[in-house]
Amino acid sequence: MICPCEKKGETSVVDSRPTEDGTAIRRRRMCVCGERFTTFERIQFRELMVVKKKREKISI
Repeated sequence: MICPCEKKGETSVVDSRPTEDGTAIRRRRMCVCGERFTTFERIQFRELMVVKKKREKISI
């Protein structure tokens, strides 16, 4: 995770717990500069799509 203060990716998770409604995970992070910030992780559902290939005819 990139620190919003220093714009570097050196952070560690201090605390992690689910939100009250259970739809996300709340993580408290700390940067090497000492800045603390909160991130939320949510599941993102995507619509499934099936792509079919053309079948070649096989003669026997």
